[in-house]
Amino acid sequence: MNYNDWMLNTFNKFKNKYLLKRDLVILLQYVINKPYSYILGFHDNILTEIEEKKLQYLLCRRIKGEPIAYIIEEKEFWSLSLKISNNVFIPRNDTECLIEHALLLISNKSAKILDLGTGSGAIALALAIEYPNSQIIGVDCYNEALSIARFNANNLSIKNVTFVKSNWFNVLTSQKFDLIISNPPYIDKLDKNLKFGDISFEPKNALVSSNNGMYDIKLIIRKSRNYLINNGWLIIEHGWLQGEFVRQIFKQCKYVDICTYHDYAGNERLTIGRWQLSIG
Repeated sequence: MNYNDWMLNTFNKFKNKYLLKRDLVILLQYVINKPYSYILGFHDNILTEIEEKKLQYLLCRRIKGEPIAYIIEEKEFWSLSLKISNNVFIPRNDTECLIEHALLLISNKSAKILDLGTGSGAIALALAIEYPNSQIIGVDCYNEALSIARFNANNLSIKNVTFVKSNWFNVLTSQKFDLIISNPPYIDKLDKNLKFGDISFEPKNALVSSNNGMYDIKLIIRKSRNYLINNGWLIIEHGWLQGEFVRQIFKQCKYVDICTYHDYAGNERLTIGRWQLSIG
């Protein structure tokens, strides 16, 4: 069977399983280790028996709902190709909004930046590419995540990020940062959406927070005050219905210039605040 026939036959056979043509292209690229342009130019190439068996195995995983990123162990974020495993949260396109706003807030190209809950290292590495003279620390409390993040840094030849094992701020002592940025767990453990789609396959420790999903957000906003320089910024991602609660916490903690921004779908997705030391 050639490339084109496999894609057409498979799509027609499983089109009621919410299988996208894009999924088939990605799986085929992965198995034959060739770019899409090669598939277009050599669509009549014949699949080997080994390739067909591997495609069938991967296809079964996809039909069961497993995210493409976990199947091919790769996800693009901020134009960076990142290694992904089922031990880390899959970086979302909407999280790129955090990077965009960070770039607007930080004028110091040698800034010290802290990425809390770094996972695959997506946020830290994206900022490192934009600010090659910055000093960035990415923390996570799981060894599996740190292993993935360090692999990605090495694979991308990024030298200005250090990944540290820490439960949020626990091992950071008295360090101060120009910017603290985080995409923490913010889903309530009883949220029915945890049973569906990509997040049903993702590690719950990267998704779920107690106190209706607000525990980690509150902790980060409160404790960041001890780790920000004067006029340093905190950027935090949150659920699309949590914006008002997050702004209230920022206000209670005496941040200034508090503002919530929308993601690409028009939902409230991130809130920023500036920490200003009291004088007198």
